Amino acid sequence: MNQHAADNPTASRWLDPQVVSSIESLEFLATQVVEGFITGLHSSPYRGYNQEFAEHRQYQPGDELRYLDWRLFARTDRFYVKQFEADTNLRATLILDASESMDFSGEDVPRAEGSARGHRSGLTKLDYAKRLAACLSHLLLKQRDAAGLAIFDETLRDYIPARASSNHLRNLMQSLDSAVPKGATSIASILNEVASRLARRGVVILISDLIDEPDRVLESLSHLRSRRHEVIVFHMLDRQEIDLDYRGNIRFLNPEGSDTIDSDPVALRESYRKEFTAVVEKYRQGCLEHRIGYERVVTDTPLEKVLPSFLVRRGAMGVRA
Repeated sequence: MNQHAADNPTASRWLDPQVVSSIESLEFLATQVVEGFITGLHSSPYRGYNQEFAEHRQYQPGDELRYLDWRLFARTDRFYVKQFEADTNLRATLILDASESMDFSGEDVPRAEGSARGHRSGLTKLDYAKRLAACLSHLLLKQRDAAGLAIFDETLRDYIPARASSNHLRNLMQSLDSAVPKGATSIASILNEVASRLARRGVVILISDLIDEPDRVLESLSHLRSRRHEVIVFHMLDRQEIDLDYRGNIRFLNPEGSDTIDSDPVALRESYRKEFTAVVEKYRQGCLEHRIGYERVVTDTPLEKVLPSFLVRRGAMGVRA
């Protein structure tokens, strides 16, 4: 595992070695010009460095020799370059939905009519989303880009600005570790709040089941695009949400409220699937119209298949203005 993860005991919970290995040779490439300073992975309109010193890092082929710290070389006999707070090509902010609806797994035994309660057995949407966020953060920091994290339900619970320092992964993993599912969802207002905090354009990655008003969510995503951010949506879905493949009388509970419905899923299935498909298609088409990346992720698909496929497709897209 990469040193970023190895140095952090918290990271092992969300950084699955198999997933990390699947993306180790890949890169998260910007598909639009970013406001960075390092000559390397991404196309930048700027040259030169910000003067706010952050830390040293070991010299890598391609670094400009004028930023070598010769005094440190004299003491250590190793080459290090000075790294400054703005010395990153890409700033990515991951926005993670931790509302109550994300605490769902179709593998759980549901509550049947007249029974006490079901029991937990499967990987929830939130668990999968945390692993996705952790692996993307690991990859970004490994390639010397900056990663930030926002966790929300109805309110913005936690916000960690994007940083590229070597110990930043620890902060992100600790935030993921403490995120428990609770509350309703207010995606649109959260996107607007995060947008107001981003001083420079970068990549904004929303990881959510999108259980909210599609028109309001798409409007807020479009607002981020108008501020010249690249926007990517990972739409988290469970297979049971798609198929509704239950049997018998089931009590359905509103995950973000107290309402319940006792019904036969077989009787509901056809109309439910039709309405569900329409909502998903609305999000997909809306994102396409606003040049927003849309990734439909079903939690029964291994992350070590989802992430490499996503990164390879990004790499083939090239850079756009």
